[in-house]
Amino acid sequence: MKLAKYVSGVVSVVAIAALHMSVYGQSSASRMPQIPHGTSPRELGLPELTDDPKPQELFAMVIAAAAKEDPAGVNESIQQFNLYGPFRFPNDTKVDIPMHRERKDSIFGIDISHWTASSFPVEQLATRNAAFLYMKTTQGGGVDGSFANFWQRSGNLTGINRVHRGAYHFLTCGDPHVSATEWGQRQAETFVKVLKANGGLLATDMPPAVDLEWDVTKTEHDRWVCRKPGDVINTTLAFLSEVKHQLHRTPILYTSQAWWRERIGTEEHFAAFSGYPIWLADYSRSSRASETPPGINGTNWVLWQFTASATMAIGFNAGFDANVFKGSPDGFLSTLEVAAF
Repeated sequence: MKLAKYVSGVVSVVAIAALHMSVYGQSSASRMPQIPHGTSPRELGLPELTDDPKPQELFAMVIAAAAKEDPAGVNESIQQFNLYGPFRFPNDTKVDIPMHRERKDSIFGIDISHWTASSFPVEQLATRNAAFLYMKTTQGGGVDGSFANFWQRSGNLTGINRVHRGAYHFLTCGDPHVSATEWGQRQAETFVKVLKANGGLLATDMPPAVDLEWDVTKTEHDRWVCRKPGDVINTTLAFLSEVKHQLHRTPILYTSQAWWRERIGTEEHFAAFSGYPIWLADYSRSSRASETPPGINGTNWVLWQFTASATMAIGFNAGFDANVFKGSPDGFLSTLEVAAF
């Protein structure tokens, strides 16, 4: 009798596993790609990132910085998150639930890093109505150890499962004794080296991106204090210019108004980046309500990261960053200079 119950239990477990695979696709073990030789941190001769900040920590810093300027506004933003809960794929990408209407001219995407579990369902993103996926590639002089896996998996997608891949670098202050221009170029070379080792960019890939925000450690709030505001801008411009030169694509700049005001000060200096598209991080209630966050110094943005705690209705339990492009599919491709599949 006990044996019969045991066998029945095993059969049930196997049946559940089979059902899981039929719903979600291959198991996480079987869908792991064969990572090309020469793409591991050791083979690249680069340190692997282990102590870089988690997305949730950076999210909290945006909120904290905004609170200094508008305490009531940041409290409202927290209430907004509590009221409506996390943005959920695919449900909220299709329907504006608070407004009770179908969403139009909104193309959604996700960004991840090694802080994201390797079980993240890259293969299911298109069915969750995500059109693009950015992956952390490098930071300073180090490499994200999960990049090769995520990059290969997203590159292996076919047919209706394809998403536009994107690679991004997290810019750091570095050694203040190294000139701003040289340090920006060095970081660009590291980013390009890792990207090319993994096959480089395709015409269908998103533009390369650089993340400019708090360079935080366990003991330092923001290492960018090691450079003057003008040098921060020059480091960033040197990175952008070198990446554009080597990859022949115009890179996109990710940053937030909260960080800019805290570290750089006046928004007028943001005009230095007029030749580059902007990816804006803004989680405020007013921006989420109107879905039109103000740009830094009035600059138009092309991508907006509106939450660091998006979820999936099925297939993945943890939170992640979500972004949106406001416009038509054709506008998405032309604005970001991305080829259609």
